[in-house]
Amino acid sequence: MMGERRVMQEALFYGFSLERHVPSDHLLRKIDRFVDLSGLRAHLGPYYSDVGRAVDRSRADDADAGPAFQRRLLCWMLRTTPDPSNWSEYPNIWEEVQSLIRGSEWFKVYDFVEALQANFAQRGDNSFADAVNEFFADEGIGWQLIDGQIITRGPEAFETIVTEATAALETSKRPTAAGHLHEALQGLSRRPEPDLSGAAYHAMGALEGVARDLTGDPKATLGEILNVTPACSRSRWTLPSRRFGGTPPMKHGMSWRAKT
Repeated sequence: MMGERRVMQEALFYGFSLERHVPSDHLLRKIDRFVDLSGLRAHLGPYYSDVGRAVDRSRADDADAGPAFQRRLLCWMLRTTPDPSNWSEYPNIWEEVQSLIRGSEWFKVYDFVEALQANFAQRGDNSFADAVNEFFADEGIGWQLIDGQIITRGPEAFETIVTEATAALETSKRPTAAGHLHEALQGLSRRPEPDLSGAAYHAMGALEGVARDLTGDPKATLGEILNVTPACSRSRWTLPSRRFGGTPPMKHGMSWRAKT
């Protein structure tokens, strides 16, 4: 590894002392007294990573997101120790990363995907998120990577309604209702188990907030509004599961597929 030597380096050699094995009158010691490489180190410093490997900043799999970085991130998240016998990125560290992923719970893999996306987002690179979403769609997996978070993805009709509702709430400047809708989606996206009761609570909160604005009564409950508003007959309200009945259920696991 390139760098200025400041202290004795026995610890780097697991008991092997370079100082003791190189005689004091060795030619290398004589040369070392007269050669000053500090300027060269300063000039080449930006081209070396923290593990001493030259970095090609134009590559997507460089030290910022390559196998070594992925292994450090995975081991930190899984609270495990990297295999010290794996030195080369390909194939050793790369295969270690694959093994760690295959041995993890599905929600831990999603946590890793979000952390990896954060690294790409810092560089303004959307290719990773696009690839993840393409994979989810192709495999019939009911999740999507949006704004750095993996959130639930429903049938097309559901996604259309959510998108339109979010845009309408933002346009009409109803932040409270928009916040409830966001929290409802977060509840559905909670891992490893969705918070269905919380999602339902916030979904109804969004609906109640809009109803209060439309009726001009900031304290009325949704039930009170439905009782006194003829246009909101209870017979017209149905559960989403009935309205979208027949749609194949979306799966969370990376090996699940939608039924055909």
